[in-house]
Amino acid sequence: MTKIGKALSKFGLSRVSAQLEKAAKKSIRLAAAEPSKEAVSRLGGRPNLPGDIEWPGSNDGPLAFVAQLDLGSLPRVSELGLPAAGSLFFFYDGSGNPTKPADRNLFRVLYSEDGLDGVRERSFPKQLDSKLRWKGFRCEARQEVSFPWPEDTVVRQLELSEDECTAFGQFSGYWIEQQSRLQTLHRVGGYPNYVQHDPKFEAHLKTTGRWAEIWKKGKLDAMAYFQETNRRFDEARQREGHRAAEWELLLQVDSDEATGMMWGDIGRLYFLIHRDDLQARRFEKAWMIWDCY
Repeated sequence: MTKIGKALSKFGLSRVSAQLEKAAKKSIRLAAAEPSKEAVSRLGGRPNLPGDIEWPGSNDGPLAFVAQLDLGSLPRVSELGLPAAGSLFFFYDGSGNPTKPADRNLFRVLYSEDGLDGVRERSFPKQLDSKLRWKGFRCEARQEVSFPWPEDTVVRQLELSEDECTAFGQFSGYWIEQQSRLQTLHRVGGYPNYVQHDPKFEAHLKTTGRWAEIWKKGKLDAMAYFQETNRRFDEARQREGHRAAEWELLLQVDSDEATGMMWGDIGRLYFLIHRDDLQARRFEKAWMIWDCY
């Protein structure tokens, strides 16, 4: 029996251990190391944007720089489907919650075929709020096996019993602790560690304009509205939940005291991309989900 299989069995999940082990995905776990202004994979600071790339903005001004990845220096995980070289840059307006296709201006993922080496830092735009000028920290990166979260379609299809659901939740926490003692969950690839709903499914609903249909209020009172939106969401998940598997996690950015990034109430950002767009290197079609407690 494998190490993963033994761990699953330890938590009483022998019945579904083979399926869960098959569903596991390799990922890259990131951690904010020391402060840095170098042209390396980094959270915050000023981006090492190539001169031919403009600093992205929305109607309200320039977007905040969140992170950059030097793809050639990251641990190689072929399953992720990322380019073997080049760089990715992640921007966000710092407060908006994208819910429909027209909200794409609230964030941006930019790709350059060139690595970061030798590229100078770009100065912050004057209009960028000082609160959105986060400190820069070099990223330490290493491979890590990730498992789907309980709401993921892969897990729901297993039809876990109530006891198995509880056990899987306990296993999920145990596995993350065994992989690393880090308090933050910055991740490239693998499964997102979400707070509310699976961001892969949210990305499907929001990019297709379906999210707004679920949250239409009409003349419902608070309790009726809560019940109705839950019903609509469950129906959408039963009907289209499998579409979540078409999306890949590009970058998960956790709230982090070191960088000064705080997403709502200790929340996270998830930058995701449809598998077809990833294969075609259409990073401009990526989507972002904002999530918190």
